[in-house]
Amino acid sequence: MKKPSVRKSNPSTKTNPNKKINTLESKINQLKDELNLLNKAVIGTNNVVYKFSTLYGGLFYSSNTGKVLGYSNKFLKENPNLWNNSIHPEDKENVNHCLEKLKPNSIIEIEYRFIKKNNKVIWLRDRLKCISKTKKEIIIEGHVVDVTKLKTAENDSQISNYYYETIFDQASDAIFIGSNDEKSRGTLVKVNKAASKLTGYAKKELVGKNYSFLFPNDELNNKPLRYDLVLAGKEVTS
Repeated sequence: MKKPSVRKSNPSTKTNPNKKINTLESKINQLKDELNLLNKAVIGTNNVVYKFSTLYGGLFYSSNTGKVLGYSNKFLKENPNLWNNSIHPEDKENVNHCLEKLKPNSIIEIEYRFIKKNNKVIWLRDRLKCISKTKKEIIIEGHVVDVTKLKTAENDSQISNYYYETIFDQASDAIFIGSNDEKSRGTLVKVNKAASKLTGYAKKELVGKNYSFLFPNDELNNKPLRYDLVLAGKEVTS
């Protein structure tokens, strides 16, 4: 009778638990190094890098979060709904709508107002990516920038434009603004109410036409319009 053969195990195929532990430790250290580099990159800036789960709250916040948002990383993690609750009420609906439309791997950029711990309102530009999305949970990674100064400058510019337009249109003198482009020189691009009243044409009828159409042909033949003098800053007399 033949003896049953005994299969000898190859020591090289055995799982080495120490090797697994070393590999995990190496990966953990690598992740720590990457996080340290990330935190160093955003220190001193108005940027916040984060990772967020709608089920568990904040998974990661960069080290300067407290400086930008007014809340520490720890406090945000302990209060998972705080970020969403701090979005300005007038912007919250739009933000939530954008999040609902997110698809896995999709990237969107939204701007909204955020109410800091000291009740100061700032503008944030949030560029975020959907890492995963299920019925129960959405995980996103984002990069937030404080753009308050930019938005304030835009608002100041809009106010200045409003006052300019008001003064321009309400001026008692007729004002005609023409194109300086060589091909369309003299074409009216802007007129005020007084110009409309003086000529008898509505503003929309004047804009787009050449200034010369307001003068009789025989008058233009005797005395052509001197755009060259106007461009040179010289006085043009009748």
